[in-house]
Amino acid sequence: MRIHLAAPAWPRQARAVGTDHTERPLRGLHRVLYVAVAAALLVATGIYAAWWFQPQHIAPNSSMAVINVAYFGLLSLVVWRGLAHNLFLLWLVGGMRRPKPELPETGSRVAMITCFVPGKEPLITLEACLRAMVAASYPHDTWVLDEGDSAEVRQVCGEIGVRHFSRSGQPGYNTVDGPSKIKNKGGNHNAGYD
Repeated sequence: MRIHLAAPAWPRQARAVGTDHTERPLRGLHRVLYVAVAAALLVATGIYAAWWFQPQHIAPNSSMAVINVAYFGLLSLVVWRGLAHNLFLLWLVGGMRRPKPELPETGSRVAMITCFVPGKEPLITLEACLRAMVAASYPHDTWVLDEGDSAEVRQVCGEIGVRHFSRSGQPGYNTVDGPSKIKNKGGNHNAGYD
């Protein structure tokens, strides 16, 4: 069986697979709130810019005029770089669209995966993550790529209905270099995909 990896559908976007999914901007109340926040931020930024760039904010001293202008320019660069970044993020978020779920290729299934390294994160965190993954509305198989081949992880997977894979003890999947590099998340993924 071939496994097709794809991004899951948004959890609250519960639609039947195979129905028409069109990309739409934020809608309804979310869109109204976004526009209100964006407008408030733009107005506040405009008022702040009008105040910031007043000529009297540069200390009028003929002997130090060049230094004052340079200092004001440097300070303006520091302050306005962050504000410009926030405005860019506001614009970027406004153009975001929900992903368009796609059906897997014929004869393949979708897999949602997560990695687990014993001792690096608590088992309760993995269990919460797995329960959320299983609850995703898109038809899929949920997998754990377990670096330690832990009995506790196997038990949680069995209780929740999650598939388990571990490359632990398999020399072909624990190489010093290459696609299955040991102690490497990419190596763990590559072993699991294989």
